[in-house]
Amino acid sequence: MGKPHPVYFEVIPEAERASREELVKVANYYFEGLQRNDTKGYYPFTDDCERFENGFPTTQTNCKEQFESGQLANVVSRIRDRRFVAVDRERGIVFAFGFFDHVQINWSWQLAELFKIEKGNIRRIEAVFFRGPYGINSGWSTYEQGMSEEIQSIR
Repeated sequence: MGKPHPVYFEVIPEAERASREELVKVANYYFEGLQRNDTKGYYPFTDDCERFENGFPTTQTNCKEQFESGQLANVVSRIRDRRFVAVDRERGIVFAFGFFDHVQINWSWQLAELFKIEKGNIRRIEAVFFRGPYGINSGWSTYEQGMSEEIQSIR
């Protein structure tokens, strides 16, 4: 990809800026939707939302259609240790760490994801994944936090 996508430099007008808590909540809807993908969830994506993993596009159409179609059912069995570590309200950006557990293939992906959020919807997602042993702990959380699906908003 070479450099940050221009969308990450766009400033959200002050009157339209969401709070830190609102931005984290919207980003977490992505994790909730992916984990429980049953086509009936709440999927707050823009119509042009794109997602990239390790620099490669993962959406043939757009994020919303991918989630609403059920294509992502059973992709992950659990998304845990969700740590939202940086939020830029001025640009609508949320940066999170977490783990995707895959029971059927017996490994976990440690991930870092960057979300661009505008007017309560996710516009772009960029993720970096690293494969590890199933159930690996991060080292930054307690065991209980590491196994939890709860939001950890780090300030």
